[in-house]
Amino acid sequence: MFYIFKQKNDWTRSIDCNNTICPVDKELKDNSSGFGCSFDYKNDFKFSYKINLSKGNGVIYCYLDDQLIYSKELTNGINEYTSEVFSDKKGDFKCVVDYSDDAKGLEVTRLYTRTKKINKILYR
Repeated sequence: MFYIFKQKNDWTRSIDCNNTICPVDKELKDNSSGFGCSFDYKNDFKFSYKINLSKGNGVIYCYLDDQLIYSKELTNGINEYTSEVFSDKKGDFKCVVDYSDDAKGLEVTRLYTRTKKINKILYR
């Protein structure tokens, strides 16, 4: 006789973005950053950010399959968040941060994933 059970693996840091936020170049006219990825199998994920704005402000948006799952206004100082765990998800994840033209600071955004593994216990 044997038993099969599912167990979750440890969290893996899948994406790690570190950026310096600088005032926008008026010719580029874009002061945003972001990352995205696609899950081709079901897994759990969570995201986190720590954005320290010494000047300016911004807004962070996170999408799963083009559906907004999180947004937050960012203000001067430290803005920090770790999401809930999204279980058994499959699809495209995207995180975009839009900053004001005068924004300055540091940004760290991360995506963590974990998958299920099947363990077998064999008894005789």
